[in-house]
Amino acid sequence: MDASVQSNLYIVFTLASASIHAVSYVYSKRLLVHASNPAKVAFFSMFACGLGGLLVIPFFNFGELFHAPGYVAAMTVCAVAGNMFMFEGIKRCDASFAVPMMGGLKIFCIAALSALFLGEIYNPLVYVGAAGAVISLFFLNDAKFRAPLVGLMFVFLNALMFAATDLFILLCIRAGYSAEQMMLFVFSLPALVSIPLATVALKGDWSLSGPFARSLALYSFLVAAGGLLIVYAISSSGQVTIVNILQSVRGLLAIGVVYLFGKWGMAGLEKLTAKQLRVRGFGAVLMCGSVALAVISR
Repeated sequence: MDASVQSNLYIVFTLASASIHAVSYVYSKRLLVHASNPAKVAFFSMFACGLGGLLVIPFFNFGELFHAPGYVAAMTVCAVAGNMFMFEGIKRCDASFAVPMMGGLKIFCIAALSALFLGEIYNPLVYVGAAGAVISLFFLNDAKFRAPLVGLMFVFLNALMFAATDLFILLCIRAGYSAEQMMLFVFSLPALVSIPLATVALKGDWSLSGPFARSLALYSFLVAAGGLLIVYAISSSGQVTIVNILQSVRGLLAIGVVYLFGKWGMAGLEKLTAKQLRVRGFGAVLMCGSVALAVISR
C-alpha cells in the first residue's frame, strides 16, 4: 500500500467510527426506556461490551500484556467513569444536545491534555478549525442552550474522562501494545472493574428483561465496532487531537440519527421540527468546513 494512503487511513477509520458512534450514542437513550436507573444501564452496557471484547481473544495473538500496567489501569478507570457520566448526562439532556456537546467539549479536553502531557503542537489553523467545530454545536442545538446545570456537568465530565481515555490509549500504544491488545483492554477491563462497583450501586437489582437484553446486544455491538475503529485510528495516526477533531462530525451525524429515529417513532427520543433542521443545517455546514480546515492545515 502506498505510504501516503496508509498514513491517511486514520481519517477513514475515524469517520467510520464517528458514524457508528453517532448511532450508538443516540441509541443509548433507548436503553433508559427499559431501565430508568442510569447506573444500571451504564454497568450493564459495560458488561455487554466486555463480553464482546472477550469474544475476540481466539482470533488474535495478544502476546505480552504487561508493558505498561499503570497506563492500562488509568485508561480503565477513566473509561468506567466516562461511561457512568455519559448515561447520567444522556438521561438529563436531549440526545440531540448531549451527543454533539460531548464530542465538542472533548476536543478542548484532549487538546489541553495532549499539549500538557504529549507535547502535541499543531498549525494555528487546526485550532481555528477545532473552535469552529465547537461553535457549530451551538447551532446544531437550535442556537440556544436548554439543559439543566447538573446535566451539563455530567456532559463535561464525560468529555474529560473519555478524552483522558484516548490519551492513555495512545500512551499504551507508544509503550508497545498492539491495537488488538487495546481492544481487549478497552472493553473487557472496564467490565471487570465494574462488577464490584455494580454489586454495591445496584443493590441486588440484576433483572434483565427481554427488550432490555436485545437493546443491550445492539448497543454493545455498535460500541465495540466504533471503539475498534477509533483504536486503529489512534494507532495509525499516532495522535489523539486530530482524531478527536475529525470525530466531532459524530455530533452532526447524531442530529440526523435523532431525526430519523424520531420519524420511525422510537420511544425515548425527541422529534425535530423543520425549523430546527434549518438552524442545524447552518451548524452542519460550519461543522464540515471547520473539520476540513483542521485536517488540511494539520
